[in-house]
Amino acid sequence: MTTIKDRVLQISDYKGIAKQKFFKELGLSYANFKGIQKKSALNSDAIDKILTSYSEINYEWLISGKGSMIKEEKPYLPSHLIGKPETEREKKLNKMFTKHRVNKETANSNDPFTASLQDHITTLKENNQLLKEKVTFLNQQLANCNCQKTTEKVLKVAEGPEKYTTKKDK
Repeated sequence: MTTIKDRVLQISDYKGIAKQKFFKELGLSYANFKGIQKKSALNSDAIDKILTSYSEINYEWLISGKGSMIKEEKPYLPSHLIGKPETEREKKLNKMFTKHRVNKETANSNDPFTASLQDHITTLKENNQLLKEKVTFLNQQLANCNCQKTTEKVLKVAEGPEKYTTKKDK
């Protein structure tokens, strides 16, 4: 079984970067990854630097050796849709996501996928605002209805006890 330091060395080999340069770019000492030092633990800051610098590396593999070195690419699928048939729009979004692989660079660009997502977000915000307005309107209607019923009861009581009877009195 390999150690975490062995797996870090494998990343260097995978990337095709000379070990000295690889560790210098990470701000780590190559000496800690060879000889007797190779048996010592790797601190969380070093792990963070590696995973931040090489975001395609599977953190579970780095830490435990389980799984593959590179993260598996999965197409975007909202969790509430899992197990349900996709609409044509969702199929199109999934296809675009798989093609473009949203990251910090594409999120700031003017590509069609980002524009489509921004349009969708705007539509959702507008729908949310309309729903809030409907709820407010319905609450006002309910308050008016309750107020009207209360007013009717008060008027019946004011007309006299003989006019205001309950089912229990009959």
